[in-house]
Amino acid sequence: MASLYRQKEPSYLGHIQVLYVYVLLCLLNIPGVYSKTYVLTPQVVNDTHGNQADQDSKITWAKLPVGDPYLTDTSYNDNGLQGLFDMARGFTSVIQPKDINYKEAYNAFQKFELSKIQSLLLDYQIGWAICFVIGFLFCLIMPFVGCCFCCCRLCGNCGGRMIQKNPKSPKRHVFSVAVFVCLSILLSGAICSYVNNGRFLSTLDEVNSRVNTSLGDINRFLNNTVNQIKFVAEKDFGFTKEVIKRDLDNIDVLVGVPVRQQLDESSNISKAIDGIIGLDSDINKLSEKVVATNKSLNNLKDASLALAKVLQEETNKINKTLTTCSTACTLDISELKIDFNFDRLDDITSNIESMSNVKSQNITALALEGKKEFDQIPDRVKNETNSIVNDIKDKLDDFDKEIKNKLKQVTDLPQKTSGTAGVEQDVQDLTDIVLKYDNYVSNSLLGLTSIVFLVVLLMILGLGCGCLFSKADNEPTHRSSASTWGARFLLAAVGFMFIFSWLLMILVMLMFIVGGQLERNVCQPIRDRSLFNQFLDGPNGIITKNGYPLGELLLQNKSIDLTFDGILRDCSQNKAAYSAVKLGSLFNLNEITDYKKEINLTAQIAKIQTDFSDVKILTNDTRKQLKDFLNGLNINFSSLISELEKNTTKVSLTSFAMKLYNLSSSLPPFLTNVARELNASAANLTYIEDNEVKAVAIAQKALATSIRELESESANIPKTVKETIQKVETAESKLKQNGPGLVKTEAQNYGKRIINSADQFVTKANSSIQNDVGKCKPISDIWESLVDILLCSQIIDTINGFWFSLGMCLFFFIPSIIFNVKLSKYFRRMDEEEVYEGGNNDKGEYNDGYQDTEMSHMSQNDRQSSVYTSLSHRGNKVGQS
Repeated sequence: MASLYRQKEPSYLGHIQVLYVYVLLCLLNIPGVYSKTYVLTPQVVNDTHGNQADQDSKITWAKLPVGDPYLTDTSYNDNGLQGLFDMARGFTSVIQPKDINYKEAYNAFQKFELSKIQSLLLDYQIGWAICFVIGFLFCLIMPFVGCCFCCCRLCGNCGGRMIQKNPKSPKRHVFSVAVFVCLSILLSGAICSYVNNGRFLSTLDEVNSRVNTSLGDINRFLNNTVNQIKFVAEKDFGFTKEVIKRDLDNIDVLVGVPVRQQLDESSNISKAIDGIIGLDSDINKLSEKVVATNKSLNNLKDASLALAKVLQEETNKINKTLTTCSTACTLDISELKIDFNFDRLDDITSNIESMSNVKSQNITALALEGKKEFDQIPDRVKNETNSIVNDIKDKLDDFDKEIKNKLKQVTDLPQKTSGTAGVEQDVQDLTDIVLKYDNYVSNSLLGLTSIVFLVVLLMILGLGCGCLFSKADNEPTHRSSASTWGARFLLAAVGFMFIFSWLLMILVMLMFIVGGQLERNVCQPIRDRSLFNQFLDGPNGIITKNGYPLGELLLQNKSIDLTFDGILRDCSQNKAAYSAVKLGSLFNLNEITDYKKEINLTAQIAKIQTDFSDVKILTNDTRKQLKDFLNGLNINFSSLISELEKNTTKVSLTSFAMKLYNLSSSLPPFLTNVARELNASAANLTYIEDNEVKAVAIAQKALATSIRELESESANIPKTVKETIQKVETAESKLKQNGPGLVKTEAQNYGKRIINSADQFVTKANSSIQNDVGKCKPISDIWESLVDILLCSQIIDTINGFWFSLGMCLFFFIPSIIFNVKLSKYFRRMDEEEVYEGGNNDKGEYNDGYQDTEMSHMSQNDRQSSVYTSLSHRGNKVGQS
């Protein structure tokens, strides 16, 4: 009994400890005390450039670096002369309607085909020739006409005679208006010429800055483009590599945790372990119950033995007493004994030992240890795939180096095209030479332009003096000196026009031939890009017969059809350099970004395998002990209960005591001693009945109740143990069977995640390089700045504006000469005047009323006499007729 009590104490404490553990697990709602939380670390990946990847490895890309700002200025100020430039351009288009076919002309001159050359000259240069001939004739005729005009006036003709007919004629106003119109046109032409001369000077000063800025922008464009390519290839791929490495380092979270979760769901491992923990609690409770029952059983046995001994002693005493009284004392004492057979009460000590062995194993701790091993499946996955992960990382680093090597041709492009410094120096030297003589040219042009201003000034003075100081009702011979000076100013303007017109025409002819030809046959073909197609673009060009020069210059391959026209067209649309400059022929973008050739991620990840064969939830010894525990529950409860339900004694001791009292009272007096002994035995039996028998009966009843409870509580234990063992075995079997397949499936999902990160980079790299990297609008701006604005607009348009405005002045010299001469007649003081007679002349025609006389030198009487004589003479003619 003492040994049984000593076994109970540690078992009870162990049960309490397990119960505490179980309750704690239930309260925390976690699989076990050894569970480990697996979290993606870091959940968000960032870099200093603004790239970011979330926990699903979805990458938000940073914007490309803008790079150094471009300094090319594409603004253009025409100083309000665009209309003049358009008229000059239109004039050149009129005299040469067709664009020159340079290829055809080049072939004709090269083969020296005279008929073809003649045809081409007639088609393209006849208008220029006609204009040149007209200008040449102008240079010859104007001085000659001027000379003849002077001689004619000296002879009194061409308005040289100092007499005027009809000084009040409205022609004076018409001529004044005509002179004013010519004056305005000449003034406009002179101002335009002056402004163009100033524009030419400012353009020469601007050449260096524009060229240097444009060439600098070329270098900036190349550097910015290379930096953007490096950003995509190095920074973006570096970031992608960090995201992939983050996922590789977290393979336990991304593969192990899903595998563990699916294994748990498919194998019910958590339920099996919970069942084991619950079973352990049931085992502890049942074990305590069995121990208590066994104690009660032992106590009952001890009490029964004591009772049996006392009854035996009393039976022996009664039997001895009855033998002394012979036949007078007849009483059956065979039923004076215990009714039940306590030897038939099975000993359950062996059962207790089996249960104690199971309890000593601490099944909960073993289950939790198995749970720990199951929970550490992510660590197992990580440890067993460590070599594969490191191999993938090494291949990523190798691919990074390979990208840099493949892009070296592009990143070295600025060094290969770094000859702009020499160009800048050449332009500087040429500009210095031009500026050295620029003052002479500018002053010469300004001097010639001043001739027009002088003519305009003289015409202004002449028209002003004539109009302001000459009245229509003044007699021609009485006009004021100021009016006469007005006429002289007008005639002086005519003289300067005759004197310098040929010189101005020579200047106009030279600038017309140079500027007009450049505008019509260079700038206009450049603007519509036809010049490139005929000279530079392609193997059929006049200059480039052996391939494409841009392809050889930029891509080191003259067979690549990289053309000026194509580049400028694409760059004007702000396309990326990859498509505009055809960098795809320099490096294959798909080849560079095709990581699958260098890193077979699918094959690498397919190597991920994990062995779960050694994962045990319960050891084989624990399973055996659980089965032994089931054997320990093999108690014959019905036999025990059946025996315990018997009466404690076969007969009631009290009833038997009454028999003894009755017997003692019936004995004769000589058997007084026997009666006294019988009464004493009856009293002893009554005492035994009231005390010991009653105690044994109570113990019997309590033990029977305890056994019934034990039977009830242990009824489901065998089934529970068997189901728990079955769940554990099923879970372990499914773990071994399904584990590798689940690892493979999750490894495939994991591979898709890794490949998706790489594919995001490929997509971003392709999109950026094809559409965003090196947007070449600066190249188009450089071309526009140097050619469209500097060369064609600021230089050639200025030249054309100069000769057109000056030529317009020369053209209006002719009407100006005519109207100046005509108008000067109405401003000068005449020496003679014609007298008005009125009526019709002798021919029946109306006379304007003026007659040539020397009226200015006659007295009033002489003038009247002359009039009368003239009238008398005319009257005779009328009578004769």
